[in-house]
Order: sequence, then C-alpha cells, then structure tokens
Amino acid sequence: MTYAEEKLMSAVFRCLAAGEGDARDRLSKSFQFYLFTLREEHFGNEHWRRFLKVKNRLRRNGPLVAPNGKIIVGAFENGKKGMKNKTARKLIEELVSLYREISKESSNN
Repeated sequence: MTYAEEKLMSAVFRCLAAGEGDARDRLSKSFQFYLFTLREEHFGNEHWRRFLKVKNRLRRNGPLVAPNGKIIVGAFENGKKGMKNKTARKLIEELVSLYREISKESSNN
C-alpha cells in the first residue's frame, strides 16, 4: 500500500464516509486530519493534478490571519466558508474516485 493510498483510505473511511457534519465539514476535516501531508512525490502525475485541484479548491480562501500575522483559522477550515454543500460533495466524490483508482493500481502491482 502506498502512502497516498493509506492516507486517502483513512480520509475516505474515517472522515468522508463516516464523519460527522455536512459534506463541507467532512471534507475540511479529511484534509486537516489525513490529507495535509500528501505531496507530489506520493502520487503519479495525473493523480497529483486531480488531488491538487481538490486541495486548491478547498484552500481557495486561504487562512484567516489576524493583523499581527497570527493564523486564526486555517486554510482548510476557512475554505469551506462560502462553499456550497453540493460543491463539497463533488470534491468528496473526486477524492473517493482517486482513492479507488490508486487502490486498484496498487493491487495490480
């Protein structure tokens, strides 16, 4: 099992499928708890592009920063503000699809 597969599996089964809250909450928590450590070297090129698209959409608002420079709300938590639940659901579906593809490729090797 690859590192990316392990982290995606944890996010999918522990947070996205069974977590509390609406789709936005579960998506944000999946990155805060499981997916924040994933880097380009953990993926193939196409998988990385797809993962990065989801990550960048969630972080689009950036962190909420106080005037003194201290981060009040992280980028993942702040990213869900203004996001429709429907959008979060689509991003979750993309992560699940990505996990399934990586898992299938891993089992074929």
